[in-house]
Amino acid sequence: MPALAPLRPGDTIAIVPTARAIVPEELREGIRLAESWGLRVKLGSCIGKKHYQQAGTARQRAADLQAAFEDPKVKAVWCARGGYGTVHLLDHLEPV
Repeated sequence: MPALAPLRPGDTIAIVPTARAIVPEELREGIRLAESWGLRVKLGSCIGKKHYQQAGTARQRAADLQAAFEDPKVKAVWCARGGYGTVHLLDHLEPV
């Protein structure tokens, strides 16, 4: 496996909720921090979704995470909020 390159100004990160629901306002400080480092921020499609306590169904959250992994512009993925719901994504993810 090749070594991972460090993030550089201009790189894009994806922020994806892998478990508990979260709204964009709760990410404001983290987004500001990333942008202060010169990073571009792409929010996952499950930000703002709610399925019981989770940010969408397991399939929706897994698809969101998979899309971030497969996007050639995304250099890093930040989990907006993890937790017990994250383990339910494993059966729905494909190796990249």
